[in-house]
Amino acid sequence: MIKTIKNIIKNYKRRIELPIDYARRIGVNLGENVMLSTKHFPTEPYLITIGDNCRIAKNVRFFTHGGAWTLRYIYDDKDLDFFGKIEIGNNSYIGESAMIMPGVKIGNNCMVAAGSVITKSVSDNTVVGGNPARAIGNINDTYKGIKKFDVLTKKMNDLEKKNFLLNLDEDRFVSKPFLK
Repeated sequence: MIKTIKNIIKNYKRRIELPIDYARRIGVNLGENVMLSTKHFPTEPYLITIGDNCRIAKNVRFFTHGGAWTLRYIYDDKDLDFFGKIEIGNNSYIGESAMIMPGVKIGNNCMVAAGSVITKSVSDNTVVGGNPARAIGNINDTYKGIKKFDVLTKKMNDLEKKNFLLNLDEDRFVSKPFLK
């Protein structure tokens, strides 16, 4: 009965707790000024380090182990287990629903596109995307591309921003080419 009550309290806390507070409580190593919107951490959260000024979007998932289950039965090795630390450098952005596999290091000033599966480490200043993720650019070229569309709305309130965007010329919006 006491174990059941403790589990209810634990689940309740997890639901109402802010992601940043949850991550700290379970042992994720967090730098300064981290913006965290996920609570999807493995059973070894202490193997994850997130640097300063990082943004981790909603539903990002971290994996510090995995895959040994099948091998345990094929090779009759019930104790087989492996782990990999995950490190995210400073000033990096991880897009929504990305998955980061064991042993991956993501460098400083990196961007990971939404939905990407990161199976290999990422060098500093690199933009990656896809499944499995691959380098699709560098941070400087990405900045130059985005800067062309900067509409300076960061200091506007929600209503001002809405009115501004609804009256903005079409050529000021980002527009993607068709797939070939």
